[in-house]
Amino acid sequence: RKVYHKAHRDILKRKIKDINKLKLDNTDRLTIAGYDEFLTFIDDECNKDVKTNSTELIEEISLAQLFAVSLGLLTMSFNSEESSENLLPLDWISDSLTPNPNFVIQALLSQITTYSQSIIKLCQNGFDNPARALVRVTIELIQQTLVLTANKHDLRSYVNAHEDHEASMVWHKLFGKGKLDKKLTEIEKELGLTDDLINSTKTARQGAHTFYSQNIHHSFTASCVGSRAWSFDDDSSRISLFGGASTSLRVPLNELNTNLWYFNTVFLSILKKIHGIKLSNPEKGFWLPYFAVRDAASEIYISGSLQKHGRLG
Repeated sequence: RKVYHKAHRDILKRKIKDINKLKLDNTDRLTIAGYDEFLTFIDDECNKDVKTNSTELIEEISLAQLFAVSLGLLTMSFNSEESSENLLPLDWISDSLTPNPNFVIQALLSQITTYSQSIIKLCQNGFDNPARALVRVTIELIQQTLVLTANKHDLRSYVNAHEDHEASMVWHKLFGKGKLDKKLTEIEKELGLTDDLINSTKTARQGAHTFYSQNIHHSFTASCVGSRAWSFDDDSSRISLFGGASTSLRVPLNELNTNLWYFNTVFLSILKKIHGIKLSNPEKGFWLPYFAVRDAASEIYISGSLQKHGRLG
């Protein structure tokens, strides 16, 4: 590993030469080879961290990958190009038939999938704080997608906001000042969830929002704790520079898995119970592969969740 770009390498050589002129003797002179060795060292250490994290966090990473794959298959199932395979009627948003609601939902699902895969990659490489910040963004994207799917009026407002100032105004109108949380609670009631379960999910949502907002706003605690990589073997830690192997990466991975499980549980229920939309031909597209991966990931998640709470012997 070295500075490959020729122009960049030439500039670095020139700067090294300038610095070396300031030295009164010839000891410890800077060299381009020294920088190449340093970059190689960083690369080698990062590869070791990826291997350690992938081994120590294999259950969390494997489950997250299953959930991400399920969302990818769901994304491809919302085929907006073949009208015969459209799940949502074309006039679902507008009588003008534009935009195609299947395209809009597909775009949102694609973003959830991409963000999820990005979090997995960040965790494998040991970037804890960036992963947590992206978890916060992904949680909000998941929640907004569920609300927009449940409320056609909100979806119409959403797709009509094209300019930056319009998008900001619509976001505050639809989701700001606790509206997002209230709408999710309304959806859960409409789906028939019990009061205890609704209160539990609401508490979890609010707790996650508060906790991961620290990473978005770079609070003192989040910045200091997040700057350390915590050993898998003991309570020691080291500075997490260029990533690192860290047991703390379980936290963002578990949060991602919880929210992807929640999304997979609620999304199609919204279409079926709120809108009365059912799959007419699940053998077309990627629906059957989606159901297989979704159900496998959900079973793994629920089993692990129950075991952690001592409910399975």
